[in-house]
Amino acid sequence: AADRAALAAWCAVRPARAAADALSSAGLAVAPVLDGMDLLRETALCGYTLLNAANGDLVKGMPYCFDGRPLAIRAPAPDLGQHTDAVLREILGLDDAGLSELAALGVTRAEPT
Repeated sequence: AADRAALAAWCAVRPARAAADALSSAGLAVAPVLDGMDLLRETALCGYTLLNAANGDLVKGMPYCFDGRPLAIRAPAPDLGQHTDAVLREILGLDDAGLSELAALGVTRAEPT
């Protein structure tokens, strides 16, 4: 426990990258924990962890590729409940009355309660 406290105190006064480099040089398997702002500065991860959407917004990506190809953002993720009515109409065949009944019961509410 004392060793952990000493190591935590040692790490706390150093930049994450410097601490990770020093510990790695000592033979430990370590990596710095990065927050979103750190990821913006990590040029090695650019284009994977954070991506620019078509409209220029910065969005979370994936830190890996599929079949050697980086992830491409083609459209924004749908909003909560954005396609509920269309799915219920197309898949379950509900009409306006059925959708209204579910809405009245709160079944299709998109806002958290």
